Amino acid sequence: LRHMEISIKNKGERGGVLTMRRHFARYFRSLPDFRDIRIKLLTTSTEKEAVSVLEMIRQKYGDLK
Repeated sequence: LRHMEISIKNKGERGGVLTMRRHFARYFRSLPDFRDIRIKLLTTSTEKEAVSVLEMIRQKYGDLK
């Protein structure tokens, strides 16, 4: 979330979220049964959508740091 906040601050919401989709793909690549959530995460276009999917990941996999 922090990385996304910084990205949005520097590039605006659309540019920041689009940039983060590339990073999200790498951040969560080792999680099991992640395909459907990954697709949702990599197709988000707003901060609100991305935060919602990240919360879904937190609920399913716990607090990842």
